[in-house]
Amino acid sequence: MDLAIIFGGTSTEHDISLLSAENVIKTVKSMNRYDLTLIGITKKGKWLLYSGDVEKIGNGQWEKDPKNLNAVISPDAFHKGLIIFEKDTVKFKRIDVVFPVLHGKNGEDGTIQGLFEMAGIPYVGCGVLASANCMNKLYTHMVLDQNGIKTSPYISIKTTDEIENICKKAESDFGYPLYVKPVCGGSSIGITKAVDYKTLIEGVNYAFTFDKTAIIEKNINSSELRVGVLGSKGKAIASKVGEIFSNGIFCNYEAKYFNDSIKKTTNAEIDEKISEQVREIAIKAFNVLDCEGLARIDFFLTEDNTILINEVNTLPGFTAKSAYHMLFEESGFTLSNVCETLIHQAYEKFDDLSFSSVALENRLGCAPENKNSEGFSFKWVYKKRQLPYKNVATGEAKTDGYVFFAMRSPNVKGGSILKTNLLYDNMTFAEIVKSPDCVAAVTTKDFFESNKKIFEGKHVYISEKQERLIAKAFAMVFREKTTTKIVAVTGSVGKTTTCAALSSIFYGKGTLVKSSSANSRYAIYTVMTRLACFPDYAVIECCGHTLYNYSITQDIRPDIAIVTNTSLAHAKELNIKTPEEMVKLKTRVCKGLVKGGYAVINRDMPLFSLAKTEAENYGANVVSYGYDENADAKILSSEITKNGQVIDAEIFGEKITFTIPLLGKAIATNYLAAMTAAKLSGISLEYSAERIKRTQVAHRQQLITLPYKNSSFLLIDDAYNAQPESVFESLDVLSMLDKGTGRKVAVIGDVVAFTESPHDYKTFVEPILNAKIDLLILVGELIHEIIAPEIREKGIQIVTIPQDLEKIYKDKTLFNETVQKILNEIQPQDVVLIKATSRGNDNNNIALAIVNALHSQVNS
Repeated sequence: MDLAIIFGGTSTEHDISLLSAENVIKTVKSMNRYDLTLIGITKKGKWLLYSGDVEKIGNGQWEKDPKNLNAVISPDAFHKGLIIFEKDTVKFKRIDVVFPVLHGKNGEDGTIQGLFEMAGIPYVGCGVLASANCMNKLYTHMVLDQNGIKTSPYISIKTTDEIENICKKAESDFGYPLYVKPVCGGSSIGITKAVDYKTLIEGVNYAFTFDKTAIIEKNINSSELRVGVLGSKGKAIASKVGEIFSNGIFCNYEAKYFNDSIKKTTNAEIDEKISEQVREIAIKAFNVLDCEGLARIDFFLTEDNTILINEVNTLPGFTAKSAYHMLFEESGFTLSNVCETLIHQAYEKFDDLSFSSVALENRLGCAPENKNSEGFSFKWVYKKRQLPYKNVATGEAKTDGYVFFAMRSPNVKGGSILKTNLLYDNMTFAEIVKSPDCVAAVTTKDFFESNKKIFEGKHVYISEKQERLIAKAFAMVFREKTTTKIVAVTGSVGKTTTCAALSSIFYGKGTLVKSSSANSRYAIYTVMTRLACFPDYAVIECCGHTLYNYSITQDIRPDIAIVTNTSLAHAKELNIKTPEEMVKLKTRVCKGLVKGGYAVINRDMPLFSLAKTEAENYGANVVSYGYDENADAKILSSEITKNGQVIDAEIFGEKITFTIPLLGKAIATNYLAAMTAAKLSGISLEYSAERIKRTQVAHRQQLITLPYKNSSFLLIDDAYNAQPESVFESLDVLSMLDKGTGRKVAVIGDVVAFTESPHDYKTFVEPILNAKIDLLILVGELIHEIIAPEIREKGIQIVTIPQDLEKIYKDKTLFNETVQKILNEIQPQDVVLIKATSRGNDNNNIALAIVNALHSQVNS
């Protein structure tokens, strides 16, 4: 992958950018994963392609290198890279990702981000809007204030305003000392501390030399805290909280970077609850400001523990002494981890390949070049050094820097090579296959038979079925060429939460690959092609449908295989009649385990012994987990609260307490499985416990407090799955929750598994009674007929909505009426469980729609 790092710039923070860039470049080079392109911008704005020693960047000597070439990012998205001017020639160089290590004006204010957007090049960090807003301290205050996030008191002032009147107002409202800042800028450049009216006027005039607008901020007697945030919107994580002890010294530019008497710590000496609040506010601010990638957020903590945001920095320093990466090092991330995560997140954001599309062409990243084309061109985003496959079929191969396959179309005899702008213009297919770059080739049987010598030492694939062949071929080669540790997860229920927990643990520990559409054999293979990024970890979800294909698990070759559950959920879709058949199907996930690989199996399953035997027959080292006292990883106790679930566990003899935001015994074991797999992968239990406590899986036994009628009610959102086991678990959770001064309300609808045998609904009667429900709302034409009479006999209040669920979903008027009926029954302080699904079609999930509508109507 070609990674461009841009440094320097025209801002007042040019010198800090050089120090940051040197540190980042050395780190990225040591990873041996990227082809680096270094672009420096002088203080006067000249762009130079630099190929000299990294050590000369920090001290500014890079500018004098005689080999420097003029080079700029092309705004033309066709180029997707650099225009290089060398003597009388113009060259173009493609770039996969840009890492702008730029601070201040034209670096983190949205301007260069706009250029990257025009160029169509993925880039590290925040987008245009977030960069512009966060660079402007006034707009940062305004956006945060508007969203209920407290900031330090301030007054803005423009050059056209009456400076004296504004200064007198600030003096009257805030008193001294005051801090005067140019509205845009960083590294404390242009900031002054005013101790009286004279220095206040001087400070404002000084700020105007850097910007057209200034702000005057009240002095806050407080601790100064800071937090790093890493990740994408909605999935960001916060570092440990750091603290600055200035000892009364004003932290201007010189003090910040060159005064060793200012003490800085990456683990603030504050109460743990306050620390958690600061981290939560940091993530909220990150999301509210629409940030992406990274940010460092600075806080004031007053003597009465009021938390105020001071400022948000979207491209914080990366010098050896900079806080951002040091805060994450305190949190267990190396600078390499941080850089890798940022690069991967940038690439993910702009990925041209659609791995979730239902169209095979999109999943494979391929499509006809045009509708009249005789063949198909398979275009991949990885460069030839990363993915060295070559064109086949006619004996001639050509490419434009991306990798192309020219395959025979099923409707065209002989096939054809699609015409492109060519890099290998003078090379035949045979010459390319023989080249050291080529590790694999896809060809036809005839061509292989007549040219066997050129394929010596290469992976060769022969088939007329292009789509499946290419996907499988890619997966196999990528698995052989990488050291990625793969965890494959299967189960009748529990896969999604286990994968989510693993994703949280692995995030930041190298690059993470997760299947987003595992119901198709093609999805598994195409997800594996992303191993070309050489990630440290990959989580691949294997549904029962994929396990029918024996070769898939052999091609994945996981290091660890997790079996969460082998109940008969989804048995009908899988054409399975007995529990034993389901166990044998699910344990096929172990078929391709690497030598010495582990099978992590739920010991609480009724047929655990059979699952263990099956896994061992595949050569797995079996590790068990669950509540069973003989499990290798076991839950000793768990406590459900309104804030989540606290679990005491013992994993391979090591005791650990961890908190998860989701509820239920099965959910707890899913998280335990993830922690066990992470431990087998070499990650400490303490680190895993810290990472998973914020893992959210939408609509799976989440506890949400919804404001309602000048009060609130507690929603158990478990709308995703209505398999019988899941309904039983939800009712069990409801039974354990304290209803307080309100009532327990359950909204349950028709269940997919019971549509052919409706009387199976009677199995819900006992769990409903055990949950001590005050009000039961039954939605659907089947469920109310079976259980309503029996439940009424026990004195429980019932409301029925005897409509076909699919009809409710499709009829907007009927749907709104249904939601309103449910909402009318809810009272403040109630605990409300939502659990139902539309029959036969998970996309028409009525419960999910009801939950979303409740959110909308309650909030409005």
